[in-house]
Amino acid sequence: LLVILPCGTIFESADLLRKAGFVFYPEQFFAVVFGLAGTLVYLAVPAGKGRQRTGPIPWYDIMAAVVTLAAWIYIAVNYPRFSEFSTGFPISGVVVAFVVIPLLLEGLRRTSGMGITLVAFGFIVLALVSHLLPGTMTGRQVNLDRLFYYLTCDSTAILGMPLKIIATIVVSFMIFGEALSLTGGASFFTDFAMVAMGKYRGGPAKISVVSSALFGTISGSAVANVVADGIVTIPLMKQSGYRPHVAAAIEAVASTGGQLMPPVMGVAAFLMAEFLQIPYADVCIAAIVPSLLYYGALFIEADLEAGRLGLARVPKEKIPPTLPVLKSGWFFSVPFLILIVGIFWLNYAVEACALYAALIVVVLSLIFGYKGKRLPIKGGIEVLRATGASVLQIYMIGAAAGIVIGVLNISGLGFGLTISLIHAAGGSLILLLVLAAAVCIILGMGMPTGAVYILVATLVAPALIQMKIPPMSAHLFLLFYGVLSAITPPVAVAAFAAASPLQRKSWSR
Repeated sequence: LLVILPCGTIFESADLLRKAGFVFYPEQFFAVVFGLAGTLVYLAVPAGKGRQRTGPIPWYDIMAAVVTLAAWIYIAVNYPRFSEFSTGFPISGVVVAFVVIPLLLEGLRRTSGMGITLVAFGFIVLALVSHLLPGTMTGRQVNLDRLFYYLTCDSTAILGMPLKIIATIVVSFMIFGEALSLTGGASFFTDFAMVAMGKYRGGPAKISVVSSALFGTISGSAVANVVADGIVTIPLMKQSGYRPHVAAAIEAVASTGGQLMPPVMGVAAFLMAEFLQIPYADVCIAAIVPSLLYYGALFIEADLEAGRLGLARVPKEKIPPTLPVLKSGWFFSVPFLILIVGIFWLNYAVEACALYAALIVVVLSLIFGYKGKRLPIKGGIEVLRATGASVLQIYMIGAAAGIVIGVLNISGLGFGLTISLIHAAGGSLILLLVLAAAVCIILGMGMPTGAVYILVATLVAPALIQMKIPPMSAHLFLLFYGVLSAITPPVAVAAFAAASPLQRKSWSR
């Protein structure tokens, strides 16, 4: 099932289903793949602690998985009929909606924690009481059955834009990222950064900055970047003289910025392109200067810290020879070249470029391999399996984002929130920006960047645009502060991940 889930994205992105004679609404496809993702959540993620099941699957999880898949397939089959109803609606659709919403919220809790689950549940409650809110915040009165039916069966709610982006573009890039990771791409980026920066003072920290920028642009996840990169760079920084907490902090900040670094960036960049209805290439071009400023500032800070502590370069024996590294990993540059040419010059679909790049990585790894290690013949299946396991959380977050957007649409609260923010700022652009940044950081505590961005782009971006800020600037501003939520206490998920390589004696000191 984990292999089948990303295969659905491949079939849809490559338009294979239509070419085979299967024509249907896009929402029918989204319902099927989301139903499969929800099924896998109950099969693979336990209800208690931990995000990975180690024992047998209990009977109640098997039952929840079967009901989830059956309910979403029922919605997919009947979607043409369900979508025709705007006021009255069939009782079968209401019953299915009352089944899938609680199952969705529980799947969200298992994969992403209680915080974002409470946010999604809070918006459902908000829709039911919106007509009781005072002043400009007053919304339309919505009954529970109509709300659940709308959230489940309307193309602007759960089956709307966030799920569309995830089921096509995001999963395609995650296939690419898993292909790079399993073929040795992460090791090559670390080795390349060590060759480039190891001979300078504070070299380990600069290696962390450069390798995190390189790996972060394809992972799109601060935590994944820390786990993949920090296991090498944090011990290296500690050995060279950096204090343990400083080493972990540098890696956390460097990994967080990967979501701002073109050409791939993170999930939020694809969502931004959809929100603004512009080509993804325009988002990449706009993000170049901010991302370079971000990493330039971090690079300078790492150098100043090294100078203050009098740290030397990386020992020569630990720096791999330049030519062997480039000779072994030269082919990792080919997929990025395909991405850049396909997106910026040929104007191909972004998801198609990502799939082509992933295919090239797998093929070249089979032929050459990195440091003599070639991907096994069955490596392509492993790439798909790993991708299927990685996207479960993102699918649940996309559905939660659909709930938020659907609630704002059906209740009419979006406009009221925009007016209220402008009033709270008193007409001051600076104060509005401060409020917007604070909202981004507060909402982002413990939430993935994609979920944070969807919330603030829906709630806050219209207020910024009303104050005559260009839409691209407004959304990049919100994305930047949404990204920073990963290193903002008290949750700071990237910092939490970076702390794990530290030895326990470092905590006691």
